Amino acid sequence: MFDAGRPGPAVHALESAVAQEVDDAAAWYALGQAHAEMEDDSQAIACLEAAVRADPHDLHALLQLGVSYLNERMDRQALRCLRAWVECNPAMAAAGVHVQSAPSAPAGSPAEGRRMAFDELLALMRQVEAAAPGDPEVLGVLGVVFNLTKELDAAEAVLRRAVELQPKNHVLWNRLGATVNNSGRPADAVPAYQEAVRLRPTFARGYFNLGISLFDSDRHMQSVRAFARALQLNPNAAHIWSHVRVALSVAEEFDLVDACGPEDVDTFVKALQERTSK
Repeated sequence: MFDAGRPGPAVHALESAVAQEVDDAAAWYALGQAHAEMEDDSQAIACLEAAVRADPHDLHALLQLGVSYLNERMDRQALRCLRAWVECNPAMAAAGVHVQSAPSAPAGSPAEGRRMAFDELLALMRQVEAAAPGDPEVLGVLGVVFNLTKELDAAEAVLRRAVELQPKNHVLWNRLGATVNNSGRPADAVPAYQEAVRLRPTFARGYFNLGISLFDSDRHMQSVRAFARALQLNPNAAHIWSHVRVALSVAEEFDLVDACGPEDVDTFVKALQERTSK
């Protein structure tokens, strides 16, 4: 149902599944992934944490949980999840690399300890990359790690390699768009986000991110339409309305700002369509 463009019913079905079987890691992961794609990281984190509790070695859940933590600026938790992803990765064992568990309290100041932990994670990821050369998933994770360490040029380079290897992966395109946008080049991020939503028309997060980059590129009404599409896909993403109002105000479309008042998606989309057709 989710793949067919019915995210609401899909979420309800997955919620029923985890209610019936609370230790079903695969169902918790699928529900968390659905919430993440619908631009709801807080719900995604709760579900993905449940997935990891049920199966601490679930690589997909560990990765998505790390990304969701990163989106919420929870760097310490993101670091922990990505470290666990490395520790559990079968490519490391296949290459004969033994990964020691990270110390609970690195020496030095908190900033020094965090930098040491980042550097160690990056070194481990390089070993994973060497053990699985040309693996787009590994490159995608390496891109996340570089984002976490704020090495955005390196992140962009590995993510561009990843999408070349797996050009139909909407998540990788979205990750590339986020990296380019965070590098201060929103106009250059737009094509990556457009490709993400072309590949996955039900990708609310992709439309929201596209709207951010369009707004930052001074394409204000285009950004409003992207935000509106994200809201159509997830009417519960209330935080998007503030972005809509700001974009409309900058575009001096004050009648449409008034149409945002009830925060009713259908009413607003109708007003937007009428404005566009004039």
